Amino acid sequence: MYEALAPRYDVVLADEAGAALLPELIVAVGKAKETVVLFGDFCQLGPVMPKRVPKQPELKRWIRMDCFEPVGIRTPADVLSHPGCAALLTTHRFGPDTTDLVNRIAYGSTLRSASPVSRLFLITGCVQPLTPGPGHAIQRL
Repeated sequence: MYEALAPRYDVVLADEAGAALLPELIVAVGKAKETVVLFGDFCQLGPVMPKRVPKQPELKRWIRMDCFEPVGIRTPADVLSHPGCAALLTTHRFGPDTTDLVNRIAYGSTLRSASPVSRLFLITGCVQPLTPGPGHAIQRL
């Protein structure tokens, strides 16, 4: 075993893997004894590129590549058909209008909104529903 990879772990989890440089992930993956799980969204922002990139084309290629490209993931359809991927297709972050927008821009109509998101607003530091249910009033706290 290479000393640079010590210590080793049974499982390595890498969150926001799409925002990491591929060489950084290779070091993390090399620390796994059994399992590696990469979490990330290839449609979101990729890694911040270093100011100095090697001039050699073969090295430059590896620095500029994200972690999804070596396994053939470039489109939402690639994710859905890849046997090693589990796609989260429902968002709880956006309402239907925003989901429709990001679907048209990036996700190929694969993303769905969860049940309607209740609108919230801030009142003196407390979050209250914008439209309270029947028999409830919004109170100033």
